Amino acid sequence: MLRIYRLKFSIYLRIILILCASSCQTLKKASDEDKKADDILSTQKSLVINYINQGQPNMALREIRPLEKQFPKDADLKNLMGLIYLSMQNSKTALGYFEQAYRLEPRAPIALNLSSALIESGQSVRAIKVLKDLKASEAGKGYQYPERISHNLGLASERMHKYEQAEKYYKRALQDNPYYYISLMRLGAVYEQHKKVGSAYAQYLKAREACLKCYDPVQAMVQLQLRAGKAPLAMKTIQEYLANKELEPQDRAKAQQLLGSANKGTNHAQGTGRPTGTVAQ
Repeated sequence: MLRIYRLKFSIYLRIILILCASSCQTLKKASDEDKKADDILSTQKSLVINYINQGQPNMALREIRPLEKQFPKDADLKNLMGLIYLSMQNSKTALGYFEQAYRLEPRAPIALNLSSALIESGQSVRAIKVLKDLKASEAGKGYQYPERISHNLGLASERMHKYEQAEKYYKRALQDNPYYYISLMRLGAVYEQHKKVGSAYAQYLKAREACLKCYDPVQAMVQLQLRAGKAPLAMKTIQEYLANKELEPQDRAKAQQLLGSANKGTNHAQGTGRPTGTVAQ
């Protein structure tokens, strides 16, 4: 059975954090003192976001708890609380905070985060309703990243095993942003599951172009190459990736391990003389 490649949770989280970072706002107030207080709150929110991005949810939680008690009606803080718990893989608690944020301010970024938590909680039907309501709203129509809405619709559909519908939404996301990384990866996975190997490979190749530092598209391509008996091509793909000096240490280590596997595949193919398959180069 062909393996479905799923993005690591941390990669997806980094993308939805962009939504939060772009949406954190504070109320405009007249007095200089209030403006100063708002500036301080904004700085504290940025600090929380930095902790999440650095993979330190415990530090983010310690920083945000007193703020949430002080500003219980601040939608941004509820949204950040949701992101913190989502990073801890506690989707149930995250969902509660996103729902509170959504009730306070049903902005597009918050609706997207809510839909993500619903999908992770196995509530894709509710997620689709939230997303379709968003698309029909003024907030959704004016949202500058429509590909994110389409992507989550595709992801919810995929989780419900409605693959044709998922493919349609991923393609729509890629119409809005041809190099939207997570949609390229998911569309490739859908193609791969349905044994459209050439189409899957093409999507992974585009994903690699969209994110030169990302390991997942390289792994996906290499696995297809090895499966097709193209071990030398697989080794070349990994070596090109390893030549990037900006790789994260953990990704470099995984790529080196993958290179060892590809090398074994080369030796095995030379020893058996097995015919090779075909895969797009």
